[in-house]
Amino acid sequence: MPPQSESFKRALARFERDVGPRRAQEFSKCSLHDVHWLMKEIQAEQERKGEMRHLKRLEPFLEAMKELGKVIEVFTNTTMFLCYVWGPIKFLLGAASTHLQSLDRLLDMYCDIEENLAGLVHYEATFERNTYLGPVLEDYYLDVPNFHKEALVVFDRPKWKMLVDVAWKRFESKFAVILQALTRRKEILNSEKLSASLNQIIKLRAEIREVYTSQKQVADKQEEETHEERKRVIMGRLSIPDYESDYRFFIEGRDYSDDKPGTSVMLLENVSFIYTEGQVEV
Repeated sequence: MPPQSESFKRALARFERDVGPRRAQEFSKCSLHDVHWLMKEIQAEQERKGEMRHLKRLEPFLEAMKELGKVIEVFTNTTMFLCYVWGPIKFLLGAASTHLQSLDRLLDMYCDIEENLAGLVHYEATFERNTYLGPVLEDYYLDVPNFHKEALVVFDRPKWKMLVDVAWKRFESKFAVILQALTRRKEILNSEKLSASLNQIIKLRAEIREVYTSQKQVADKQEEETHEERKRVIMGRLSIPDYESDYRFFIEGRDYSDDKPGTSVMLLENVSFIYTEGQVEV
């Protein structure tokens, strides 16, 4: 296997670790044919229920990934990497198809990604001639597994529909960071910077990574703050009332001075309640 493939393999190893062995095994067996088959199944079910969605919107993204796969194949001399794109797509479509709002949102995201992937096949010869551009291609490819990793956080959990609104806000913030990185890579490919020297390419990658890391940290911090605030509210609602403190508060607040007797003293000294000869005078 060419040395260029090693960095891709390391990146896929991280993805496999993130999604877990069961999902990694499932994804490794998937093909584009499987994705198309599932799309037909979903469309047939939606037609039966009268809930048709325009799944054809996904086709440009699938085509763009095929083009990216061709470039990667030329560069690494292997076809093993795209199954880790088709597998997550199939899983996410299957899960989101039962929640139409989520399905629409997911398709919109794939359309946004496709805009930054289209036309990569035109750079096939360039990548083949300039092996030092391998890291650029690797970054381009890895943005898609990174997107799927964040999407799986939303959809690959029991009863995800109950928490989808909260989870989706987090997902959108992470997606915005990934999309901006893709957009920046697209700008580099479409400019004269693609013919830059190795040192310049390294510098450009470092700049993109720095921006990506910074924005991801901001998104993570916002998510953590939101989570902590939500946790405080929930704990406040679930906490057991402090009856002892309430009792002390009210006892300490009562006035037992001589000029302000307690309720029992007031009743005992009231002539209306004096007991005489077996009766109470009222």
